[in-house]
Amino acid sequence: LATGKLVFVWFSKSVTQASSSIIAAKGLVGKINVPKTLFPMAVVQEGVYRQAAVFVMLGIILIINGYTATATWWYLVPLMIVNYVVIVACAFVGACLVCLARDFAQIISLGMIFLMFTSGVFFDVRALDPEKTKLVLDLNPIAFLLDAYRQIMMYSTVSSASGAFFMSENKHIVLELTEVSLSYQSARKTFDRGRHHVLKDVSMQLYDGETLGIIGRNGVGKTTLLQLIAGILAPTRGQVKMHSGKCASLLTLGLGFKPDLSGRDNALLSAMLQGSSRQQATSFLNDIKEFSELGDSFTEPVKNYSAGMRSRLAFTTALMTHVDVLLIDEILSVGDAHFRGKALTAMQSRITGEQTVVFVSHMADQVEKMCDRVIWLEDGHIVAEGDPGEVTSAYAESVARMNNDNVAK
Repeated sequence: LATGKLVFVWFSKSVTQASSSIIAAKGLVGKINVPKTLFPMAVVQEGVYRQAAVFVMLGIILIINGYTATATWWYLVPLMIVNYVVIVACAFVGACLVCLARDFAQIISLGMIFLMFTSGVFFDVRALDPEKTKLVLDLNPIAFLLDAYRQIMMYSTVSSASGAFFMSENKHIVLELTEVSLSYQSARKTFDRGRHHVLKDVSMQLYDGETLGIIGRNGVGKTTLLQLIAGILAPTRGQVKMHSGKCASLLTLGLGFKPDLSGRDNALLSAMLQGSSRQQATSFLNDIKEFSELGDSFTEPVKNYSAGMRSRLAFTTALMTHVDVLLIDEILSVGDAHFRGKALTAMQSRITGEQTVVFVSHMADQVEKMCDRVIWLEDGHIVAEGDPGEVTSAYAESVARMNNDNVAK
């Protein structure tokens, strides 16, 4: 509420006062020879100085309340510049209208009241249905600005702040998690009253055709998050919403493989479970056998496979059968160097197409190379989200600090 209200007050007060500034100074206009544009600009500049102090106070309040100041906050600088340009443009238009007819001053004031209730000052636009969120962000630039400030300052998120740009490029949301939490009862009393919280209030969106990377140390909830997206697990609280008609496939070591069945039969069964007909699944088998390089082992029981052979079979089956959302859990880091290179090339080819991918790994360099956007998970919640280079760098610094602390101890 504070973030939305303080930003909106800057816009509304500056535009309203600047619109009436020329009329209010009409006695002065006739006595001195200065451009009339000076009066609305003076009001806007006064608002800038006042708002700078307000943003400092807002940042302090957020930090006191547990929000972390990250490098993402530097994105506030270009955002404020855009905000300033919008205010200047609206102020000049308003001043021109009020000079034509003073009644426009009242109309502008009423318009500000309307914007206050439709721009997300008192609510989070992302709490609405995805279609309504898209409509509000597309039609109301003030709502977009308020949402951008919230996403950057409160959630250290750059890409979500730019969500409207994704949508304007006709990229649709295929998956959305809203305040998803997962916990289970444990016998260990070190947890919260015997409950272990795996994920805590995770909210995220996945866009059609993007490759989303998820990084984090072992045990922070990365695989659990994929299992929630795939529908294998149900959240304790919150909502996981997959777009109607879309399907997801979780690609991990041997997940769903029946050990007594051959690799061929497991590949056939896996392809059919992912939505292919028996005829389509059968047509994939030769390609799966060739790419996985299993040779005669393709007809042997999977229980006799090594971890590397299972990973090749799992990866190839998911690669050759077409699913809407491909969920990859660490699998590109398993197997020999030859197959890793081959798998990486195949995945990059798939990614440059229209495949939507969620890629989980603790290898920051691999994530940075392959992903359009990255989420960093720590202790079950999102620490940072945005540009792959920035997020992976912050993650690497955190790991290095943690290792140094352990050495010091």
